[in-house]
Amino acid sequence: MKIKRFTAYIIDIILVYFVANAIFIICFNNDYKKFQKSTDEYVETLKKTMSNTKEKQNAEELIAETNKINYDYLKSGQTQTIIVLTIEIIYFVFMQYFNKGQTIGKKLMKIRIKQQEGKKLDASQFVLREAVLFVLPVQIIDVICLLTTKMNTYLTINSVTSNINSLVTITIIAFVLFRKDERGLHEIVSKTEMEQL
Repeated sequence: MKIKRFTAYIIDIILVYFVANAIFIICFNNDYKKFQKSTDEYVETLKKTMSNTKEKQNAEELIAETNKINYDYLKSGQTQTIIVLTIEIIYFVFMQYFNKGQTIGKKLMKIRIKQQEGKKLDASQFVLREAVLFVLPVQIIDVICLLTTKMNTYLTINSVTSNINSLVTITIIAFVLFRKDERGLHEIVSKTEMEQL
């Protein structure tokens, strides 16, 4: 069942990002062009950093330049980030709730979410489950800080939020892989489990 779960998740994430990117490109074309330009600058800066630069630039200048480019890159992608978060919530909370615990990926893999005690799933369980799975409160805090704080403050906050996000993701994967019942942290918190159909 582990392979089915991970396959379903990959299918679902690809769908979410495909839809989010399509909306971003079609509906927010100017923001998309800025994001593309910022991405190109970000890649160029990384290349320059990796090649130790042919110019004589000291480490502090390089760090300052990299931080500025990194911040500009994240700032130019804020519209896309908001779209992705919105689509994740709609897809993983509402779609699963109204579709008896299934997303498209779960349907294809013939699995679904069920309440651990066999009762009917309620909407709050999906909200809690996905809030933990996608570390939504942390992602929302990160987006708010990106929109409201200055560069150095935001980069510090982003470092913390990224580490929290990574820690929760690793914990979820470890739980699914190594617990006998294969329940992730998100399932334990929401009192749900995966069922094979």
